[in-house]
Amino acid sequence: MNRRKFVQTTALATVAFGLSDALAFAPKKRKIGIQLYSVRDELKAGLDSVIGRLAGMGYQQIEMFGYNDGKYFGNDMQATATILKKYGVTSPSAHIGLAEFLHKGNDDVWKKAVEDANIIGNDYLVVPWLEEQYRKTPDDYKKLAARLNRASVLCKAGGLKFAYHNHAFEFDTLPGGGTGYDIILNETDASMVKMELDLYWVKNAGKDPFALFAAQPGRYVMWHVKDMDKTNKDKQTEVGNGSIDFKAIFAKAKQSGLQYFFVEQENYAVSPYDSVEKCIKYVKGNLVK
Repeated sequence: MNRRKFVQTTALATVAFGLSDALAFAPKKRKIGIQLYSVRDELKAGLDSVIGRLAGMGYQQIEMFGYNDGKYFGNDMQATATILKKYGVTSPSAHIGLAEFLHKGNDDVWKKAVEDANIIGNDYLVVPWLEEQYRKTPDDYKKLAARLNRASVLCKAGGLKFAYHNHAFEFDTLPGGGTGYDIILNETDASMVKMELDLYWVKNAGKDPFALFAAQPGRYVMWHVKDMDKTNKDKQTEVGNGSIDFKAIFAKAKQSGLQYFFVEQENYAVSPYDSVEKCIKYVKGNLVK
């Protein structure tokens, strides 16, 4: 090979390598998820109908809720998996309450939930709620933290991961000072107990999601994306219609450790389907281009 051809070949190889390297590290377009609770009132028409409607809007991932005795709204796990596959969507996460596990120490119910979660292809199981009687004192949250650690171990043993979902109450000051959320963060294993950050409830509590990301980068692997009314912090509105700067928050996705996000609406000014359709239009146009 003469010198000129060598230089040309080397230059082309360098460009090709640089392009492939850039593509390898380019951010992937995120799939758009929705928490099924957003359309809870529509489930009277059946899970198949609801999943089909959401998939038709463009939602690609469904975060499940309503697990009860090995079923979702009357559908056993195999039937649920079939519905998801029918519409080409996946369910990377599921909200699982299981008070018997959290408050009575019954590991078997969580082990069963993990087995069932594998059937529908969940990646994470999430504790979504803490009843009021179990969140009054620091000791209450310490007991919770111990059970969250245990849940994460059982999830790992079953090939899954684990997270906790917040509301606003975890940020209330407890007797003696501090907050429940501080206890959850500090007394659980950060490598095992991840966080699903509900961005609306964080802002509702007057807290800063950026400060949370900076304090424990990589731990906030999932988000709930719902917006806050511009004049009433206790009122929700469609994503992009309120006061939360989602573009700035999505710019911190890497620091957060974001793997999945789910649109969620708990109350509406329009019908549930109209509400979540407005949300996905904004998300598609502004957040996951």
